[in-house]
Amino acid sequence: MTKSGITHVGPKVLGSALAAVLLLASCGSDGTDDSAETTAAAETQTETETTVDADAETGEDSPVEDTPVDDTEEVEAAEGQVIVKDIVFDVPDGWTSISKGEDIEAALEETNPTILAALKANGQLELLKTVTTTVDWVGVPQQGGSVNIVYAPGDEAETPVSEVAAGVRTGVESRGFTITGEEAFQSPIGDGVRITFDLITPSGESGAGESVVMRVEERLVLMTSDAMTAEQAENQLNQILEAAEIRP
Repeated sequence: MTKSGITHVGPKVLGSALAAVLLLASCGSDGTDDSAETTAAAETQTETETTVDADAETGEDSPVEDTPVDDTEEVEAAEGQVIVKDIVFDVPDGWTSISKGEDIEAALEETNPTILAALKANGQLELLKTVTTTVDWVGVPQQGGSVNIVYAPGDEAETPVSEVAAGVRTGVESRGFTITGEEAFQSPIGDGVRITFDLITPSGESGAGESVVMRVEERLVLMTSDAMTAEQAENQLNQILEAAEIRP
């Protein structure tokens, strides 16, 4: 994979990432009824409370089971890095970095008000706000576009890459975008499938995007990049992946 620069194309921002995000939310579902799970949880709680009341009356203690302790060491990312699922990504100079749940509008107001104004003007800000509540990380380059990382739901060790890739294709097409290619994909942290597509922004502008679905050890990783051209979308993704490392 050859590292190359990104051409600055002005303050236009694209946001195709939501297609893949929404698709993942559905393709990982096992079809179970959430209400049934809620009912089961309520019944379990009631049963527990009844046991506690009975113990209080008899003065006997219930057997205490050992509770597993999560001794996973929390490691903070160094300046200019982001850690997602034990994968360390270097954030390129000039990019605005937004982890899940962070305020993208406030972040861009501080780092790149020109792009923020463009996002508001072409209807992309609300879309990216939604994305940042769903995916693990979003990076916004200086000239616009975005790269985001999301993880496939369900049993990651058992779910094949091809199944998630099929879901991505369905999500892309359901938004009226055109798939332009699909091929095997190799990166420094894992291999999988790359899907490229043309897209249209809410304001009617044309752009390009690509999604890669990779197996990184036992994890399934979906990354999506969008930009004004296919080359720029690829370069954005390459910038992130070429410097990525799996934390020991």
